Amino acid sequence: MEHELLKAPSCEVTGLPLPILPNEPRGSLFYFNRGIDNRVDAHHAFHPKNHLLLGGVSGLAVRNSRIQMVNRTLHDNYHRLFEGPELPMLNSDCFRQTVLAAAGVVPQQAVDVASFGGYRVVDLSSSDYSKLTRPTVTKIDKHRYLGDFIADYAATKNVEDYIDNSLIDEFLDSKTQPDKKISLARFMLGVALDISLEPLDAHYRELKKDGYVRPDIHVTMRHVTKRFVRVNSNSLHHFKATVEQRLLAA
Repeated sequence: MEHELLKAPSCEVTGLPLPILPNEPRGSLFYFNRGIDNRVDAHHAFHPKNHLLLGGVSGLAVRNSRIQMVNRTLHDNYHRLFEGPELPMLNSDCFRQTVLAAAGVVPQQAVDVASFGGYRVVDLSSSDYSKLTRPTVTKIDKHRYLGDFIADYAATKNVEDYIDNSLIDEFLDSKTQPDKKISLARFMLGVALDISLEPLDAHYRELKKDGYVRPDIHVTMRHVTKRFVRVNSNSLHHFKATVEQRLLAA
C-alpha cells in the first residue's frame, strides 16, 4: 500500500518552498539494484502541476517563478515523499511569492533527500548556497506567464490616484494616437508596479541584507517585474485594455 505523501516544507522567513539539497544520493540496497540516475531534472518548487491553485493566470506565474535543476534520483526521492508545499491562495500572496522568487530570493535551508525513503531539513553551507543559487541551477521557467500575471495584478491598482488627471484624460480620449496611448500605458504600468511593490520593498531589502539573495544580484524588484512585462508585449496591451475599460466604466 502506498504511503501518504507529506506537505513539503517551506522557509519560515521567505515563505518560499525549500529547495532540494544539491548533494549526491547515498548508497543503499535500493540504489545497488536500481542504479543512480545522474540525469538532471527541472524541479518546480511549487507543485503539483495539476493543483487548482497552480492553474489560471496567477497560478501559472507562481509555478513558473522557481525551478531547480537537480539530480534525477534526488528529484524522484523528493516526489516519493511530498505532495507539494503550501500554495498561495490570494492574488496578493501569489504576487509576493512570484516576485520574491523571480528577484532571486532563495531560502537558507534545504531538504536533504539523498537517502531513499527519508528526509531532513538542513542549513545550507555557504558552499552549497553558492552552488544552489547559480543562474544555471535555480531559475525561472516560462517567463511569459510571469509577465501576464504581473501586468494583470498591476491593472487592479488605482493608478489614477497617483498621476495627473490630464494624463488620464489623454489616455481615455478616443482622438489620442495609438502609439501615444501605448506610451501612456507604459508609464501608467510603471506607476502601478511601484504601488504593487511598495508593501514588499522593506521585506526584500531585509532579505538581501540577511543573505537570502546572492550578493552579486543588484537588480531591483521593479526592474525584474518590468523585464517580464517587456518580454511579453501582450502583457502591456492587456494592462492597457484592462485599465482603459475600468476607467471608462467609472
